[in-house]
Amino acid sequence: MGAIAPAAPVQPIVGLLAASLSLLAEARAALEAEFAPIALASEPGEWAQSGYYRREMGDRIWRQYLALDARMAPDELADLKRWTNGLEDRWHGPHGRNVNVDPGYLDLLRVVLASTKDAAHRVAIAPGIYAEPTLHFVHGRFAAWPHTYRDFAAATALDFFTAVRARFRAERVLKACTRDGRRRWRRDPTPAG
Repeated sequence: MGAIAPAAPVQPIVGLLAASLSLLAEARAALEAEFAPIALASEPGEWAQSGYYRREMGDRIWRQYLALDARMAPDELADLKRWTNGLEDRWHGPHGRNVNVDPGYLDLLRVVLASTKDAAHRVAIAPGIYAEPTLHFVHGRFAAWPHTYRDFAAATALDFFTAVRARFRAERVLKACTRDGRRRWRRDPTPAG
């Protein structure tokens, strides 16, 4: 029987979609002001993966991925999803959302997104909230699953999340906890305690 232990902290990430570059900037600013500074951001790009959001956001939709400079427990994903749903309400227009905020997390093995929509590959983590393993790390980089959204499966997204993982991994390698819980640098030649 395996011992039950707390999960290691994970890197919060966000996928943003917005009806304009200015709304994308507003959403980034709100995330930074109310949740955490942005550690890494992809370049904003025009999103044309499907017509799903056109009715709500119009014909020109912008996509950007963010890694937030914070750590969280994986079981806090449902709370993050509820919070980002409330954040989206700020930019609700006559046809629906003008900003879509897809929260998730990254660890050394995967990228997980939160959703309010159930599907065969998603797992319920709270009432009405599901977790989706979106990417997995294999052969030195992130890779898509068959169910991965096309924009998350694109080379630019895979490159971005692989870079975020490298930063996250470097921080984990450099920092370690001593037995009494104090942080120290692993490469520090002085003994702990």
